[in-house]
Amino acid sequence: PEHSRRRPTRFAPCAAAGFVGQLGNGNAHTAGLLAMAYVAARIVYTGLYVGNVSTARSVVWGVGFAATLLLFVLPAF
Repeated sequence: PEHSRRRPTRFAPCAAAGFVGQLGNGNAHTAGLLAMAYVAARIVYTGLYVGNVSTARSVVWGVGFAATLLLFVLPAF
């Protein structure tokens, strides 16, 4: 199906952020926690999507997005 081809791109920003965090000498422990938060948010998001719970799904999406952003800026701290 059409939608299955787009799924890998959702992980791409988090993967890039992980590389930036590692190459920028960010705190490895914090980077690991943020990466796990992203993965957990994506798993919960999927359950909320299947259950059609839109408000909670948006909040969980925001958590995953924030984790990705924090991974990008982690080397600055």
